[in-house]
Amino acid sequence: MVLNALFLYLTSKHVQRSEQTAQKNSMRKHHQRLQVKFLIVYTLWVVLWGPYVTVNQTVNSTNIVVYYTQIFSLFETLADPFIFSALDNRLYNAFPWIMKFKRRRIHPVIKWTGNDGYFYQTWDTNFPSYEFALVQYPGRSSRFGEEPIRTLKEYIQQLDKWLVPSIRKPCVFIGHSLGSAISFALAKHMVDMEKKNEMIKLMVMLGKGPPHLEDPVESFLTMTDAEIAAELKKMSDPSTATFYDDPDIMQMITPILKADSLVADELQPKTMLDIPIIVYGGDKEENVDEAFLKRWTELTTVKDLFRVRMFHGHHMFHSECGENVLKCLKEDLTNIVEKPEQ
Repeated sequence: MVLNALFLYLTSKHVQRSEQTAQKNSMRKHHQRLQVKFLIVYTLWVVLWGPYVTVNQTVNSTNIVVYYTQIFSLFETLADPFIFSALDNRLYNAFPWIMKFKRRRIHPVIKWTGNDGYFYQTWDTNFPSYEFALVQYPGRSSRFGEEPIRTLKEYIQQLDKWLVPSIRKPCVFIGHSLGSAISFALAKHMVDMEKKNEMIKLMVMLGKGPPHLEDPVESFLTMTDAEIAAELKKMSDPSTATFYDDPDIMQMITPILKADSLVADELQPKTMLDIPIIVYGGDKEENVDEAFLKRWTELTTVKDLFRVRMFHGHHMFHSECGENVLKCLKEDLTNIVEKPEQ
C-alpha cells in the first residue's frame, strides 16, 4: 500500500510538470483520469479487504469480528472483476475503430482525425444534441503500437466491418486532413454498395483538398526527417510548434506520417455524391487555398448547400480558432442536418 501510494504521488508530480501544449494537455487529462481510477480501486480495496488483513493478525480467529471481515474480504474478491470492468472503458469499447464520448439518442457525428482523440471531447460537450464518435486509426492514441494502415482499400475494408454496422441513425461525417479523404472514400463505398448511404446527411471536410485532385502540398514520402519536422511546425498551431522539436516524438510519429502519406496520395475517382459537403480551411496554409478547396463542389450534386469557410489559421486552424470553428459548425449542422425536409 505504501509503495502504491508513493507511485501515485510520483505520477501526480510527473503530470503536473507536463508542458502546457494542446497535445500534452490531453495526455495530462488522460493521466488524471487514470489517477482517479487508481484511487477508486485502492479505496475499495482498503475498505473491503484492509480490515480482514488487520483483524486477522490481531484478533482471535473465533471472534465474530473476524467472521464479518472475512465476509467483506470474500465480497471484495468476488467484486474485483466487476470493479475493474466498470473502470476500464476499453471493455465497453469492443470496437477498436470507434471511440464514443456520451451516448445520446440523435444525430451521431463521426469524426475522422489523426490527432489525439481527447482533444475532441471539448467538441462533444458543445453539442448536447449530438453523439460524437471518433474514428481511431491504428498506431494512434489507445491503438498506439499497432501497425499503421498504408492503403485506402484496407481502410475501407476495416471501416466497412467495424464502423458501418454501428450506423443506425442519420449521421454527419467530419474529416480533417487524411480523415477527409478516408471519409469521402467510405461514403462513396456506402453509396456504391447501397449500404446505409442515406444515413449520411452532411460531410464536413477540414484542411484537405478534394481527393480526385493531386495535393499541391509536398508529400512526406519525399522529405527527410528534418524536413518533416520543419513542415509540421509550419502547419501546426504556433503555440504547439515546439512539440516537434523533441527527437523522440519525431522518431515515434514519422513512420505513421509516412504511412498516412501513402494513403493521402492515392487519387480517388471523380464521383459526385448526393450528399451535402461543407469545407473548412485555414487562410495561412500554403497551397491549400480557398480556390483549391472550392473544387470539392465537383464531388457533390447538392450545389445549393455547398460552401467553403476560411479561418485565420494554419493546417491546424481548428485548434487555433477553436471557438469560431465550433460556432460555424453549429450553424452548418442547424441549417442542414436539423432543417426539416420539405
